[in-house]
Amino acid sequence: MSNSDLYKQASRLKLRFASTKGYLSVEQLWDIPLTNPSGLCLDRMARNVKIALEDIGEVSFVEEVTSEDKVENELRLEILKDIIAVKLAERKARQDERAKAQEKQRLLEILAKKKDSALEELSVEEIQKRIEAL
Repeated sequence: MSNSDLYKQASRLKLRFASTKGYLSVEQLWDIPLTNPSGLCLDRMARNVKIALEDIGEVSFVEEVTSEDKVENELRLEILKDIIAVKLAERKARQDERAKAQEKQRLLEILAKKKDSALEELSVEEIQKRIEAL
């Protein structure tokens, strides 16, 4: 199933995700952090849905588990995994941009030092000529 189909199906079902803050819509998932040691996070939500899917496989003589529950939980898990993948890719892109910016800044500093060094190697006469030209 394509990603657009996942979200289309979720919206048609009005799919909600159980959390410590109540039931959340798909849109609200984008505001949740990937990890959070003491609170709501996508990682914990995905693990809980995975556990719920595994529990559906257990036999119960008291509670009826429908195939609808399984389908909805599979959909929940796929959506959570997709959102996590997108957020991880975005985080990696931000880290790469930061690293490039730091390297560029370092190279600019080195270039400035080299230019200063080149100026210091000029003879007295060359320095005076350049001053007069300014």
